[in-house]
Amino acid sequence: MAKWLLAGCLCLLPATGAWAAVTYVSSSVGSLSNSSVSSVQINNPTGLVAGDLMVAFLAQNNPGSPIVSSATGWTNVLSRTHADGSTVGTSVYYRFATAADISNGSFTFSFTSSRRSAGAILAFRGVDTVTPINASGSQGNNASTSLTAPSITTVDNNAMLVSLYGFVQGSNSATPPAGMTEAFDAATGAGPNGVTIEGAYAVQAAVGATGTRVATAAASSVNIGVLLALSPAATTLAEYRFDELAWGGTAGEVLDSSGNGYNATGFAGATTTVGSPAYTSGSQNTCRYGYFDHVGVTHSYVQLPASLPKMDGSYSVAAWIRSPSPGAQQQRIFANDDNNDGWGLSLADGTTGGIRLFNRNINFTSTSGAGAGSGGLILQTPNNVIAANTWYYVAATVNAVTRQARIYVYDTAGSQRALTTGTYTGAWCASGTCTGATAIGGETSASSEGQQAGFHFLGHIDEPRIYQGALTQAMIQSLLTTVRTCPVGAPDHLQVEYPGDGLTCTPSAVTVKACANADCSLLYTGGGVSGTLSPGGASFAIGIAGFTTSTVSSTTSPATLSATYTPATPNGLTCLNTVTNSTSCGMNFNNAGFLFAAAADGIEATIPTQVAGTASGTYYLRAVRTGTTTRACEAALTGTQSVNLGYQCNNPTTCSGSNLMSVNGGAPTVIARNDDGVLSNSIGVNLTFDINGNAPLTLTYGDVGQVTLLANKTVGGAPLTGATNPFVVKPGGFVVSDIKQTASPQLANPAAGGAAGARFVMAGESFTATVTVTTSGGVATPNYGRETQPEGVNLATALVLPAGGSNATLTNGVIGGSSFTSGVATVTNLSWGEVGIMTLTPRVGDGDYLGAGDVAGTTTGNVGRFYPAKFAISAASLTPACAPGAPATSFTYFGEDGFTTAFTLTAQNLTGGTTSNYRDAFAKLDLALYGSYGFSAATLPAGSSLSGSATAPSGSWTNGEATVAAKHQISRPTDLTAPTSAALTAAPNDGEVPVASPAMALGSTTLRYGRLQLLNAYGSELLDLPLTLRAQYWNGSAWGMNSDDSCTAISAPTSGSGLTFYPEVATGAPGNHLSAAETTATVNVTGKLASGDAGLRFSKPGSGNSGYVDISIPLAARPWLQFPWGISVVNPTGLNPTGRATFGIYRSRLIYSRENY
Repeated sequence: MAKWLLAGCLCLLPATGAWAAVTYVSSSVGSLSNSSVSSVQINNPTGLVAGDLMVAFLAQNNPGSPIVSSATGWTNVLSRTHADGSTVGTSVYYRFATAADISNGSFTFSFTSSRRSAGAILAFRGVDTVTPINASGSQGNNASTSLTAPSITTVDNNAMLVSLYGFVQGSNSATPPAGMTEAFDAATGAGPNGVTIEGAYAVQAAVGATGTRVATAAASSVNIGVLLALSPAATTLAEYRFDELAWGGTAGEVLDSSGNGYNATGFAGATTTVGSPAYTSGSQNTCRYGYFDHVGVTHSYVQLPASLPKMDGSYSVAAWIRSPSPGAQQQRIFANDDNNDGWGLSLADGTTGGIRLFNRNINFTSTSGAGAGSGGLILQTPNNVIAANTWYYVAATVNAVTRQARIYVYDTAGSQRALTTGTYTGAWCASGTCTGATAIGGETSASSEGQQAGFHFLGHIDEPRIYQGALTQAMIQSLLTTVRTCPVGAPDHLQVEYPGDGLTCTPSAVTVKACANADCSLLYTGGGVSGTLSPGGASFAIGIAGFTTSTVSSTTSPATLSATYTPATPNGLTCLNTVTNSTSCGMNFNNAGFLFAAAADGIEATIPTQVAGTASGTYYLRAVRTGTTTRACEAALTGTQSVNLGYQCNNPTTCSGSNLMSVNGGAPTVIARNDDGVLSNSIGVNLTFDINGNAPLTLTYGDVGQVTLLANKTVGGAPLTGATNPFVVKPGGFVVSDIKQTASPQLANPAAGGAAGARFVMAGESFTATVTVTTSGGVATPNYGRETQPEGVNLATALVLPAGGSNATLTNGVIGGSSFTSGVATVTNLSWGEVGIMTLTPRVGDGDYLGAGDVAGTTTGNVGRFYPAKFAISAASLTPACAPGAPATSFTYFGEDGFTTAFTLTAQNLTGGTTSNYRDAFAKLDLALYGSYGFSAATLPAGSSLSGSATAPSGSWTNGEATVAAKHQISRPTDLTAPTSAALTAAPNDGEVPVASPAMALGSTTLRYGRLQLLNAYGSELLDLPLTLRAQYWNGSAWGMNSDDSCTAISAPTSGSGLTFYPEVATGAPGNHLSAAETTATVNVTGKLASGDAGLRFSKPGSGNSGYVDISIPLAARPWLQFPWGISVVNPTGLNPTGRATFGIYRSRLIYSRENY
């Protein structure tokens, strides 16, 4: 386990056990009297402080209703009287103490009636301020010495149980239930007219049923038993700061700073790093942070110990996160789902840049502020709240009392990016669920999902915390700004690396590394390491890079390398001969040999990073020997000499299959390759040495990796040898080519220039690309991806169109080094979850090639056009043409224009994420065109068909979503048809997006075959004349009154528009004496049918104005109410209802009359 020293204070919370518990403070009983009282005064419990929860218990013999008339500032939990009437009554209240309460010293409770009364206040500390009471219950009991409080079910661990009893008989007493501690036992006196109260408390560690709690009275009494469960306040359960220098799989190496001892373990390459803390305030910050999946590391996670309690009550989790690929799916932040029976908080799990909270045991029934896909076991934020390579603070809270869960997302400025709330049913982690291990950064290898490359977090996580209890928003915002003085640590050990033998006449260059782990594969980047090397006394200082260069020098051989330095390291100093891989600290210093210098007559150089395919600057191979008297360096060779040169591949440790380094000492010569630790292969190269033994040369390497240049020559039977430091040669570039659809027909990227350009693949659909790592001359570098920690390539996207749109992260855009063969990788699972056109820029996968920095490749031309994979419909509703009230009375007539559907239409990628760029010219679905939606209706009778209204659909695209309203009509069937339920579906189609199958449901409406019927009427000219004008529908066997129709518009007929008057005959002559001026038709004042009737009536024409008028109700505008009544003069189409109103004829009230003589 990595260890470190602390400078400043690293403050730990006190150990609190598995879960924090509520503590009992004290109780206070109010003044007691054996006389009736109308109020009771209760002093504060001893030791009460602001923030404590006070529980007030009041009891009264023969109480009024309600029992308590005034308890200002207190919250009532429950009140009841005994079931036999009002023998005894109790009330329970709670209140959090304030500073003013402490100062006032007491509380007074007033009763509705003056009776023998008693009261007490219990004080508790550490109670949740949001939902202090997580369960409660009471019951009345007939006369008995057993005082029974009912069983309740707690929903939080370590709930404080409070049992309270009120019973008649003022001279009684009680003992508390088994396992509970008595808080008070007090009586008023006054015998059967008095009252006694008893209170007790105990902690229940686990969630579940409490069982009944039975106190025992000295004498049998009618009684009421009450049981409360108090929720503990939100308390830190585990806090992981991730400030360790490195993790290597040692049990308990990831420290829990809460003091609770839940130390965790890193797995599968999970480690820590430093350099860009999540949050900084002044000179303090959040220090180191966890580094999870990246190039060369997959399946990484931190597993929390099995002793960590299961999250089966209220709880909260929070952490800082930063991902280079927020669109890459299933990125677990917290997970407890090894056995597919638990929960998780993840990034981009069915979303693009959204946060998801899921639990397989519950059902979210309602949400607010949520993104698409919420509901059921899932609660998730909208898309794109998380951007690439940016820190965000995310938190999830679960309140088991209110059954409400929340997701919070904040940026480093403290601005809220998302707040999503869901109400759920079910138990979060009921018995037999959440059985797997809890982990941070991924599911564990014990799960099938954890064994996949997905289901793990890409990038950085810091400051993960787990709490008992649901944190408030204010608490979360406070946690966000938590910083500290970072621990100043020490490396595990120092390592001095030297390139073979040195020379006695000049200092030899060495590299000093601060190692974070035993094999020095991880560097300590905390800085602050300095010291002095021996032999030679050269100083060194190591900063955040983790290494530096210095020199050693000795006139004797061998010499032992050592150093004095601070801070001290637990495992001292090691050495490495980078030429032979020997770990001996005994370094040979020869009197003659080669060294590589940056200048003629210069000291040994440290060759910096080179670029593949590009010639280095000029270096000098110096052939020197130690002068016999001066002990200074003298020329060992002059003139043109053949020197054996080779190169050694250090990382990768094996060279590619051909010699790829050339040295130019006047003419370019390819030299021989050697695998790591091998020195035997070399090729003679003619070099020209001056009188001081300096031969200029340049080198060019046609591959990548860390290499060492070797030189040797035998002179006079004595070997001259020399080697450079291991230096890195990084790629000259990257090229992306052959971009095409992965599935058949493998459409080549059309490189569209705009929204009108040819389409490529669906958003989220896999496409293929070939990435080639090249020299500066464009030749593939075969060793890329074969490094000891294989380097990969990150394909970064840049949005071209639409302007101002969303640039989704490329899924699977980080290509692992193992994918490369001979410097080339073809990947078939790339996908982009947005609509539009983008470009790809390849670069080093982790942004740092073997510590030599990043390399950006050539940006592609346009890639796309990408288009949605599907349309989704949500929030669908159908409003029938007539919806007067209850759904059972709602209907639409066959042929009526018509019923309306409203819904949200969302353009989505293959994984169901919203494609927010589907807008403007990139939105191909015309929302005003009825045919765009693929509407269809099932179970229609013969002859009926669905069609659009005269009113076009409405809606507009905003960030990939449209709120649509569309009106429909279904034509009349061929034959009379009973009421029919028609279910409407939609399968939207923009001509590119695959049509949904099956189509998506919108709702259903009852269709009725209707008509408007008019009946003849006659009556006295001295009275108004009502006529029956009513709506009817075919019920399957006959026409019936459509009393549900209070929707159809109706207007009164007038002369020339529905009324036909006939010429009057002479006064006194038999015939028609009615004219248009003498009567007027009216209908319902609403202008609509009322319960199916028009309310048609004609005004009385008056004395002498007998006659008739023919009526035809025009229905050309409402053809769904026409019927073939028959052609007549007043009804030339035969389809309108007709009738006659006759004045001067009245109907006798007699049915039958007969005279007998």
